[in-house]
Amino acid sequence: MAVYFHLTSGPYDDKLQWPCPWRQASMELMDQNPDIQHRMNNIRMITTDPHKTSTDSKGNVEYFWDNPRKVGSLVTDSNGSKYYRGPGYGYKSYITHDHLKSRSFIKGDDVFLFSLNDVTRLLESEIRDLRLEADDRNVEKEPKRQM
Repeated sequence: MAVYFHLTSGPYDDKLQWPCPWRQASMELMDQNPDIQHRMNNIRMITTDPHKTSTDSKGNVEYFWDNPRKVGSLVTDSNGSKYYRGPGYGYKSYITHDHLKSRSFIKGDDVFLFSLNDVTRLLESEIRDLRLEADDRNVEKEPKRQM
């Protein structure tokens, strides 16, 4: 079984920042074993990189995580609603059918849990730590005094 993440258009697209910066999409197949000690959820994550590019069918370079109205295609849902769906990124081998059947993944209506979180602060703290390390390397230390 495969799982792919796509950005989709919505009513607030003009208020969002594009290309989509540093969002982590989590796709979790929930193990519903009644014994919590035996649960093993299957989680995959994708982080949007606003600098990632791709080449379209005409050879034009475009930002992969840009506004779906710009880089996506029009989709008509089964209920007749229309929206734009950007390119997909994910896992072609998310879980095998054997593994899916061997656990308690499929029970009731709650099988998948999807979330999207801003990880910009994590990235900023990582950059800050790298700068501090670089500053430490560039600082000259006072030589030890001999007595």
